[in-house]
Amino acid sequence: MIKVKVKTLLGLAVLLILGGIIVYWSLPSILYDNKKYDALLKLFPNDSRAEMALYFSAGDAFDIQQGDYRIFIYPVGSNYSSGTINTTADQRDYAIQQLEKIIRTYGASPYIYRTKSSLAKLYMWGMEWDKAEALFKELKEKEMNNRENEPYLIKETDDFLKVLESRHTDPSQQPLLTGKVTIGDKPAKDVYVVLHPKDNNGWHSPPFGYYPIALTDNEGVYRFYDANGIQGDYEVGVGVTPEQVNGSYLGDPQIRYVSLKEGATEVYDLTFAPQVQVVSPTNKEVIRGDQLNFAWEAYPGASYYELSITDFMRDEKGKIIGSTGTTLDGRWKETNAVYSVEALRQQPHGYGKSGGGKGQKTAIGNSGILGAVYPGGDFIWSVQAYDAGGKLLSSSSGYNTLLDGVQPFFSLNSEGILEGDRFVMKGDYESAIRSYEAEKDSDYALRALASMAMNGVTMEDNGDVAKGLTYLKRIAKPSRYDQEKIRSAEEILAKRRVEP
Repeated sequence: MIKVKVKTLLGLAVLLILGGIIVYWSLPSILYDNKKYDALLKLFPNDSRAEMALYFSAGDAFDIQQGDYRIFIYPVGSNYSSGTINTTADQRDYAIQQLEKIIRTYGASPYIYRTKSSLAKLYMWGMEWDKAEALFKELKEKEMNNRENEPYLIKETDDFLKVLESRHTDPSQQPLLTGKVTIGDKPAKDVYVVLHPKDNNGWHSPPFGYYPIALTDNEGVYRFYDANGIQGDYEVGVGVTPEQVNGSYLGDPQIRYVSLKEGATEVYDLTFAPQVQVVSPTNKEVIRGDQLNFAWEAYPGASYYELSITDFMRDEKGKIIGSTGTTLDGRWKETNAVYSVEALRQQPHGYGKSGGGKGQKTAIGNSGILGAVYPGGDFIWSVQAYDAGGKLLSSSSGYNTLLDGVQPFFSLNSEGILEGDRFVMKGDYESAIRSYEAEKDSDYALRALASMAMNGVTMEDNGDVAKGLTYLKRIAKPSRYDQEKIRSAEEILAKRRVEP
């Protein structure tokens, strides 16, 4: 039997108690530093870090600053907000609950302005316009005096208030621009209408504070009243949720730009028509052989149709990180079209680089190297309907294909794929070049080498036209696209020779 002295037992007990006290006092810091905010708030609700834990727990549940997930659609394209595609209404409600608790409990906090501003934004992202407007007004009227050293907060509050107040008719003012947004013959309420300057080629996401924005009312009507700072030429677009435009497409407008000037009212309506419905191929069908057979339903008023194919860029893990669209040759009077895979492999698309700066990896659209379609690729196809005058009536393409994880309509099997093609699809262009060089006389390899040589495979490399031309001239059976490239390259080189 082991005998332990009472004094020793007492010493151990004291050590255990002291250790427990130390752990207890350290636990809030440990929980806070490890972002266990809910546990901290439950176990230590009166801790000095509780306020910030509430704020950070709201931010973890819902990315407040990024904005709501909207698609901003213009007549010639669309942009996506960098917002909360993967969050749910429950997460937003939880974030609101946390911020509201801060306001109730810590009303005199130095962080109360940011808390109220974040809460107002959450109300906006949930389309609770009245709550958002009331809170932004409260910030402007009661909190603004203490924010002189943070002018960006003042501007942000004013910017959001302008958007929210645009829902209301002001009979004392003449609007510079008004109109109606219609989706499927119904007025589209709760839609952002955004004016994008004609001479601005960029896009800021989210757009609040960077472009004039108005909200449609319950009748789908929008109004821009403020003459200061918004006179000029604009492209008019809308910011909508994927649910609002599901199954719809924005056709050609009557005019491309509006010209706003004081004392005059322009009217510009935006109408979303039902999408063209595709028949086949769909449902991730794998195409084998050389024929691609496309079919779709007839569209009312259509005189002819054109087709486009979109291919995908993926990262090392297979995640879709980008896409490239190619308009296919041909106008089709009927509701079906047949293309040769062989011919489409020879049809290039614009050579687009993205991402890589100095020391960073460059991504190149696959179709710029491999053609409109290629073995082993995943594709979405779409059909556009035009009237006799060439006006776009509608399209089968949706606005949220990539970001909502919609699966490709079809794939090509891997028959005929080159090892260099696999490297291109992985973004390993140096290995692709070496592999293609080893193919020697393959027309597909020579086309790919010509594209990469002429355009370069990094952001800093602008390409070598002469080197690309040598590859093109080695192609045994040049397509008309190859011949056009040869002529263009020869003209560029001839012009360089005569320039001083």
